[in-house]
Amino acid sequence: MRWFLALISPFGHSSPFKATRPGKADEKFETTARILTDAEREKAFEKAVEVFPLYGKYQKKAPREIPVIALERPATRG
Repeated sequence: MRWFLALISPFGHSSPFKATRPGKADEKFETTARILTDAEREKAFEKAVEVFPLYGKYQKKAPREIPVIALERPATRG
């Protein structure tokens, strides 16, 4: 839970941080976190459930909506 709070805090959310892609330990990049909402969240959550079906089961039992976070790279300047 602490990692999630760090992502959504005013400092963690607005400040870029380093991330590593799964399976690509040598690839590190600057990113910012954004909590997905509405249709965008639903689409991402459906994909997550396809990969890990227990997420769907947990969501049915949970008293709240499970947040889905997008890690976004900054736009490159050309």
